[in-house]
Amino acid sequence: MNIRTVLVHQIPQFCRLLLIAFALFFITSCSLPENSQPARWNVSAVVPLAKESVLLWEELDSITSELNQGKGGSTSLLHDSILTILRQDTMTTTLDLGTFFETEPSQKSDRIGEIEITNMDFISVPLVQTISNSSQLSVTLPLASSQFETMHFTSNSAPIQMTVTNSSLASISGGSVILDSEGKKVVGTIAPTAPGANAVVTLDVAGLTITTNKTKLTFSVQYGSPIPTGVVGVAALTLNGAMIDQGVIQGALFPDSVTMPVSVDLAESLFVELVNYKSLEIISTISNGFSFPVNMKTALVATKTGIPVPLFTTAKPIKYGNEKISTLLSNVALTPRWIDSTQVSTLDVAVTIYPVTGSGMIDYDANDSLVLSIDFGKSTFQCVIGVLTNGLSDTVRTEEWELPELMAPDIRDSVIGKLQLLGSQISAKLLPDFSSLTHIDSVNFDLATGYHWVDNPVKKMTIHSEFTHLKGQTSALIQQSGDSVINSLPELLNTESVIAIPPNTGFAIVSTDGSVKLPFTVLADMLIPIHAVTTVAPVSLITSLQEIEVPSEDLQMLKSIDNPTVKLNLHYKNNSSVTMGLYGVGADRVNAEVLDTLNASMLVPSLSSNPAFSFFDLTGARFIELKSGEEVSETLTLASDALIAFADNDLLGMRFHVLLPAGSDMLLTNLSSIDIRSSIELNGIARSDFLEDSK
Repeated sequence: MNIRTVLVHQIPQFCRLLLIAFALFFITSCSLPENSQPARWNVSAVVPLAKESVLLWEELDSITSELNQGKGGSTSLLHDSILTILRQDTMTTTLDLGTFFETEPSQKSDRIGEIEITNMDFISVPLVQTISNSSQLSVTLPLASSQFETMHFTSNSAPIQMTVTNSSLASISGGSVILDSEGKKVVGTIAPTAPGANAVVTLDVAGLTITTNKTKLTFSVQYGSPIPTGVVGVAALTLNGAMIDQGVIQGALFPDSVTMPVSVDLAESLFVELVNYKSLEIISTISNGFSFPVNMKTALVATKTGIPVPLFTTAKPIKYGNEKISTLLSNVALTPRWIDSTQVSTLDVAVTIYPVTGSGMIDYDANDSLVLSIDFGKSTFQCVIGVLTNGLSDTVRTEEWELPELMAPDIRDSVIGKLQLLGSQISAKLLPDFSSLTHIDSVNFDLATGYHWVDNPVKKMTIHSEFTHLKGQTSALIQQSGDSVINSLPELLNTESVIAIPPNTGFAIVSTDGSVKLPFTVLADMLIPIHAVTTVAPVSLITSLQEIEVPSEDLQMLKSIDNPTVKLNLHYKNNSSVTMGLYGVGADRVNAEVLDTLNASMLVPSLSSNPAFSFFDLTGARFIELKSGEEVSETLTLASDALIAFADNDLLGMRFHVLLPAGSDMLLTNLSSIDIRSSIELNGIARSDFLEDSK
């Protein structure tokens, strides 16, 4: 920033006119002898020039008045300090635990499974002796029943039993029963039986298939004495207690109800201890793979309490095919079951099937399945308690914003690493914008400040904090010095925040909007109070050109007096808390333009001796030391070439090299400055003939 000042104290014009008029009156009123010498007298005058004030900070920077604003934040100047930049950004993010809950229908199928025969009537077979006066009975009969056509017994089925009643007058001394199923035979033993008594025969039918009228029963009985022809006994066969997995059977043989356990996934990587729904819509799609229609009743089973929550009961029989049923539950609490191997919280659904069979035959197969697809539709949460097993995080960042140029590029390059700006602070508030009844056992928060020059890699400074038992509607503050960022004098900055819930973190969410979202707001501040600096190495600060108007009409007499001398009186005062070295150079109007182009390496005490430049020292050929608050006076006698320059020009240009020593702690304010008071002292011998020539 160039500061142009003008003459503030000059010798009044009317005073000079009065002096000349008085001299003319004196000379014209008196005559001098012929051949006499003109009168001569000493002339001395002081012409005040100006009082300059060089503001140190203004010479260090080139701040513009219009500061950029980035998206989501603002940059502003505060107070009247030299420069305080406050950058504020607001970032919002949401950690949605709802993403762990199933959004796709959970489809589970289960086979109807094996059934136990419980309602079958006895199959009675009369034992008829066709040979008279024989003590042996041998008869083969078909296994005939109207309650089934075919049955396949499971491999682990219990044996079936047959009761043989001895209706003869002779005792049975022994015998056997052979069940022949398509060449596969099972033999049962008839124990000795007294007349009128019963013998129980056990037949192991596991894995066998029996077919009515095709499966044969062969009875071989030995009596203790000959028996007459005719009915000598009855064999009653019961299949109750046997397990079958396939067959064409009468519907009455099917159990009154069959319960199929089905589990559906509720949430993945989320150990849900309790979920309380304000409302829960469940859409169930039933695919009946049976050959017969069924009625159904379903219920969600709470794991811990074991209390079933009724889901739906079919209003009409479901035939072979699909049917969709929608159920809306209100104020229901569920305790899912955690499966550690799959990291899934599941809900158990008890499905009870009631066959609608009538009196006809049904084609039963244990592998026939019922597919139940459960879709958790519109769910409104009240409370969820659990553990997030895999963790969750989100990153949000601001757009890059331009840091106001703290100093001109040519100064910046030379100052980096030498001048340390102190007091910058980067801080952020983490605001959990959820219910105060909600808490999270652990939350990690990283705030990263990215900074770089254009076309250079981005560097980052990160602040990491960990918060425990974080509650909603509170705030958590993190802060750190930003000096390392600012002292790289970057051009572009941005802020990035990462909010993370670590793995295996417990939580309790009380919802206010029906969701399980955890919204966060991050208020990030970058406060840069550039009024405190320290020097790591010596720092050169070159002032801009100071231009002082010189009253050249008062200096014209220099051309007409004898032995003229001009002294430039300079008085410096340090109005800062910094001890500094000061070197100054002056030039006339013509050379001031050249002076304005010099850099720090050229503006040094050896400059005035360089024949390439027509400059003169303002502090002697040295740096003068100015301590805090100290005043120093310098008187410079100008050389003859400078005299002519002063007589013919009306401007004095000055530039100063301020040297800040290493280790200097500077507390600059908007009043930190160097005062420069200047005046010109004229001395010489005036002659009366000059006055006569000027009439």
